[in-house]
Amino acid sequence: MIGLNYFCFLAKFTTVLLFLSISTFVFAGCRKKDGYYSVGDYCDAYIRCEGRRQVGKVQFCEDGHVFNEFGNVSRIRCELPHNVDCETRPNRQKAKPIGECPHQNALIGRCSTFLHCEKGRAYEKNCPTGLVFNNEKGYCDWIDLVPDCENEIIDELDFICRPSKNPAQNFDDHFRFASKWTDKFYVCMKINANGERNLSPRLITCDGKFNPVTFECDK
Repeated sequence: MIGLNYFCFLAKFTTVLLFLSISTFVFAGCRKKDGYYSVGDYCDAYIRCEGRRQVGKVQFCEDGHVFNEFGNVSRIRCELPHNVDCETRPNRQKAKPIGECPHQNALIGRCSTFLHCEKGRAYEKNCPTGLVFNNEKGYCDWIDLVPDCENEIIDELDFICRPSKNPAQNFDDHFRFASKWTDKFYVCMKINANGERNLSPRLITCDGKFNPVTFECDK
């Protein structure tokens, strides 16, 4: 009889512990305001909360998207990972690659072009002239910030950056050069993102015309 009572007590005690651990987990994930919140160490997982309690099961974003912890909690904030900090939530669901897409949703840079994968379908797109795709940031960026694509832009613009001894061309962190277009000029940052001497120009457009004497835009 004593043994039976002991096992009944043990079962009740285990049930209480399990309830407390689940309650703690739910309370930690759900906050005062009803809405959607990140959960656990999965960057693409989220839960819906009402009255500081979890409603339903843990949900996952579409493959390739992650859950943004910040923003309007009343809506599901699944997006591409470039602007989401997943350092404290390093895990993600297993990828579902298809064709050239490593995930169902992704952006893959190829210097002056990039592949936009959306729901498993791949679309190749071009960056504007003089820009290349930055895989870390998820958009077309200045070439000196993506040094791995340096040679492609040098060939595209047919211009290589070099230091100038002309004081009029020296603007603190960059040099300026005239281009073959009257309303455009080249900006050559002195140092690229790798901390090396930069060779690739930024093509800048003036509101008016570029003055090759003052190296400023005239209106």
